[in-house]
Amino acid sequence: MKNKKFYEHLVKKLGITDAILKSRISTIKKRLHGAAVLIGDTTSTSNATPLPSTRIQGINQCIHVSIGILFSGKASDTDIDAELNSIKEIPEFDKCDSTDVAAAAILKYVLDYLGRTQEDDPSTRQQIDEEVKTVVDTFDQINWFLNEDAIKKLGLGTKSGKKA
Repeated sequence: MKNKKFYEHLVKKLGITDAILKSRISTIKKRLHGAAVLIGDTTSTSNATPLPSTRIQGINQCIHVSIGILFSGKASDTDIDAELNSIKEIPEFDKCDSTDVAAAAILKYVLDYLGRTQEDDPSTRQQIDEEVKTVVDTFDQINWFLNEDAIKKLGLGTKSGKKA
């Protein structure tokens, strides 16, 4: 399996489907918009504060979207625990928090999903594309809260802007 798409494999293993995302698309778009606005509000902030509180709030909102989707349609906490524990069995993730890995994979999948969805209104499409880019760029800058092995395995970007 190509590393580039491993996060998709992991998301499917966690039971996340396009149908789940489609059923929550309105909420996902609203939350992403709010997160992008909070993250974007930091453009005029001085470099003295690397993560201003609004940016942290935007990042936090993205993580909440991911974790909310993880809990979607699960019969019990035992299901989630088993899925998260299985992540630890993958060597590249053994030094990571399983929830961080799941949140990063789900968020990337959601952002890709939004990029694949069709919008009738070109201005809405442009706004979604800009918001997705804002969030992806921000998570690339903070290495998706993961170590380099995990980033490479999932196929996510890195701080240097290069793809793993």
